[in-house]
Amino acid sequence: MALTTINSDGVKDDSIVNADIKSDAAIAGTKVAPNFGSQNIVTTGTIGIGASPTTGKLEINAGSSGTDVTVLRLDSDNGGAFNIQCSDASSATPIWKFDLGISEGLEIDSATTTRFLSGSGDSSIAIGKTGAANDAVVLKYDESGDKLHFYGWGGSEGDILTLDNGNSRVGIGTTTVASVLDVRDTSTTSYPFTSADSGVYSYSPYPHELNIKNLTTGTDDGFAGIHFHAGERSAGGRSGTARISALYKGEYKADLVFATRNTSFKERMRITAAGNVSINNDTPETFAALQVKNNTTNNHSSLLLHGADLAQILLRDETGGSNEKVTTIRNDQGDFLVGTHNDAYSNWQENIRIKHAGGITFNGDTSTNNALNDYEEGDWTFSFSAGTVNNAGTTSGRVCRYKKVGGIVHFWFDVFQVNNTMEIDGNVTIDGLPFSAETSFHSHMNISTYNSNGSSTIVKNYMNDAENIEIHDNGTLSNIRHFWGWGSYPVSD
Repeated sequence: MALTTINSDGVKDDSIVNADIKSDAAIAGTKVAPNFGSQNIVTTGTIGIGASPTTGKLEINAGSSGTDVTVLRLDSDNGGAFNIQCSDASSATPIWKFDLGISEGLEIDSATTTRFLSGSGDSSIAIGKTGAANDAVVLKYDESGDKLHFYGWGGSEGDILTLDNGNSRVGIGTTTVASVLDVRDTSTTSYPFTSADSGVYSYSPYPHELNIKNLTTGTDDGFAGIHFHAGERSAGGRSGTARISALYKGEYKADLVFATRNTSFKERMRITAAGNVSINNDTPETFAALQVKNNTTNNHSSLLLHGADLAQILLRDETGGSNEKVTTIRNDQGDFLVGTHNDAYSNWQENIRIKHAGGITFNGDTSTNNALNDYEEGDWTFSFSAGTVNNAGTTSGRVCRYKKVGGIVHFWFDVFQVNNTMEIDGNVTIDGLPFSAETSFHSHMNISTYNSNGSSTIVKNYMNDAENIEIHDNGTLSNIRHFWGWGSYPVSD
């Protein structure tokens, strides 16, 4: 063949027809069915299957399906090594795209360029059904805040959950996480349990509450709660711990229990299902609203009320009459007071005051001088003298007692004479009283004698300024068998 160039003039019909073999030759695909066997195909151009490639070196177009075109593309122009996307036939903007790129790593991209992982900047992924509101959840990494946000499609960051990676914190309902666990919500519901309620929220949580649930059934004293670890010693171990637990106590019932560690771990306070409060006692009495058991270290039980001005306890009985329901026990600058308040807890009325230096006053009297400040009782030694005493003989069966209340002494005596013929004449003096009498007062006494003939005599008398009783102008008393009397006198200061 003399031709140096094969063209249409030198090619037999039905083989290569009407096409020149050259670099820009266009050969109809119906004319060739190449089979390259094990040979390599090398080109510096682009290869398009189904359509001419739009970007990159290799593009496989699946063809039109409605308005969408599915494309498999090897795309180095945009830094991607492997790309699958579904695009609208009339737009180059992808409806979805899976991109394994060099500069951005693994990426799931949507029409809003949502990415699963990026080389820099924020990245996010939406997981759900259609991408419509309430159908998907968005996970977004915030590079500037070093946080991972979970929120609903169409919602805002922090609507559900924020993981603050930089500070190792978790936020629910917030992006500004203030603590290790920060839970926030908004509820306008007013607290409904000031009265008994057996509705659905008596056994299930409100949406803005934190719920901790033990899934066991029928377990007596089964519990759910919070465990606190406050720290440990610098050498490690011996940690300080505490718990708040709810204990199942049967149908509809739970006790709230507070426990702490003090070398060993033990319950310290309990609020029963019925509302009784008990300290240091896990089996409280049902009749007492508040009860305190002794501290096991000191074996005593103490209740301290510390007031900046005063401390008091108010006792109210609803069956009392108007302004008679409230009795108040009060500490006022060291004085112990008992009084009353009216039904509105006002109009304080003091009834009794025990002064801190000793002494008792009544009905609002605060004067120390008026305080009843002493009590004493005992025996006193009876002695007897007169102007003339004949046949005194001996005495037996003496009963001589006294009681001192504040500044007043009450006394009595009963003396039996063995000799029935004793006679006394003139002023009679009875000595041995336990306290000196006040000199500026005289006190009337009741003193009597009983003679052997069975008759008695009332003796008029008064106190003098000594520790004795003087009977003045008595005359003569004969055959005295009993001598008795009683009376009161003020003591000298």
